[in-house]
Amino acid sequence: MPVQTVTATSMAFESPTTVYTQYGQNDARHVYVGAFTTVASDTPDSFLAWCVDIFQRTFFGSTATDFDRKTASAAQLAPKTALLNTLASQSLADVQNSLTSAAFQLAVWEIVNETSSIYDFTSGSFRATNASDGSIVLAQQWLDTLPNASAAPFYNVSILESASRQDLAVFTKVPVFADVPEPSSIAVMLAGLMGYALTRRKFSK
Repeated sequence: MPVQTVTATSMAFESPTTVYTQYGQNDARHVYVGAFTTVASDTPDSFLAWCVDIFQRTFFGSTATDFDRKTASAAQLAPKTALLNTLASQSLADVQNSLTSAAFQLAVWEIVNETSSIYDFTSGSFRATNASDGSIVLAQQWLDTLPNASAAPFYNVSILESASRQDLAVFTKVPVFADVPEPSSIAVMLAGLMGYALTRRKFSK
């Protein structure tokens, strides 16, 4: 279902990290790195969004009306979906400040934009240097753990896709449902409670 409006209101954390990024041979940029505080017309609350598009721009406080919310597969990120979900499951809870926010954004960029199977900020199609903090080092540590990840991901990624703004990744928790007792287990439990009630009644007399 199309999202009517999306507004990135600001960087999510104060004093955001700055980094030099390079895609390919010529596209070098000095950019702020980190999550955006975002609002959309199809959700009641603000949320964190992470840019996956390094070619277009985001304008804070400017509302765009041409966003679609898509699955990662529909947004042609199918080969990267599992890695993005695993990254979020392992590291998103650690995002608490500008450094960790920048590290997570850098890891997302590296996964999405790297064309080889080696995720390393010093080589390949996407590179990052000269961070104003230790975010590149932390992001590399998170990326290095991905091949050995065994736990089932508990985040899903969707993409807010626009023709006029940066495409944004949004991570949502997978619902966890408690185990429902089988009917036989419920019957045993009720029988036990009835027996306990009858015993209490006998002793009370």
